Amino acid sequence: IIKTYLYPMATHLRDHLLNYYLVESHEAVDKAQKGKLIEEESGPQVQLILKVQQFIEQQLGAFAQELAQIDQEAQKYKPAPPPMPQDNSLQVAQISAQVQGQALQQRAQIDAQRLQLEGQKLQQSSQQAQQDAQARQQELAQRTQADFQRESMRQQAESQRTQESDATRYQMNTDDNNTALRLAAAEIASGDHVQVSTGTGINPNP
Repeated sequence: IIKTYLYPMATHLRDHLLNYYLVESHEAVDKAQKGKLIEEESGPQVQLILKVQQFIEQQLGAFAQELAQIDQEAQKYKPAPPPMPQDNSLQVAQISAQVQGQALQQRAQIDAQRLQLEGQKLQQSSQQAQQDAQARQQELAQRTQADFQRESMRQQAESQRTQESDATRYQMNTDDNNTALRLAAAEIASGDHVQVSTGTGINPNP
């Protein structure tokens, strides 16, 4: 019983004694303040607390001596302190290093995947840009070819019209010349001048 309860009982008694000191001190100071026995300065309050402590010690003198003896005896049966926990700092550090290493590895994998995805997007963008450029070049070539064909057809039509116009004028000139020759032959045969109203003939000034 002594080994089990003496030390806790002594500790419990000291707690009660301390609580008694505190309660009596606060009540004494409170009564002194209500009775206007303490001024605003702290000196009188300190003196009052010292007097209260002396009074309490006188009231509990015998009990305090007995409590001191009980406490001295209880120290013999003071329970041993609990064993210190095993130092696991090295294991904790190793686990922390492993966790950090895994986190770094995961971060590196995520960064690699992100870079790969960005590379794929860049490649797709480059391919799309090349396709767009090729499409624009083909469209431009088609428009140029169409313009060239239209211009060629226009020039051919213009050349054909020019040829037809030249042929028509040539035929008219030939007809006029033939007419003029016949008229000239008629003049020679008749000995008279013949008025020519179509073409210039071979003698525009007879």
